[in-house]
Amino acid sequence: MDVGDAIVDPARKAAGTLERAEDVLVTLHRCTIDAAFNEIMSASRRHGLPTVSLARALVALFDDAASDDDAGAAAWYEWGSLVRTRGENLAQRIPSVSSERLRPRSSGDRARLS
Repeated sequence: MDVGDAIVDPARKAAGTLERAEDVLVTLHRCTIDAAFNEIMSASRRHGLPTVSLARALVALFDDAASDDDAGAAAWYEWGSLVRTRGENLAQRIPSVSSERLRPRSSGDRARLS
């Protein structure tokens, strides 16, 4: 194995994650790639989370591997009702999280976090 093969470019990995998340939304909403990208960006701003983190959480939710962190809670809040696996709503299997974590952050919340 060449050393160059072992090193993964973080920007390329992030782009791949975002691309996969866009594909998920295109599948769920039957929308355009641009609309999917804009939805991810808007949700990222609403929740005050990095776009790639939210995209990664959306992909995990779609793959039935939802995470128990802020990005996972935000992905569940935004898209959980759309994601169904084997005809069963994922809400029945995802651990409950506090409503505080699900609520999009307001600008006042962000000011308190800084």
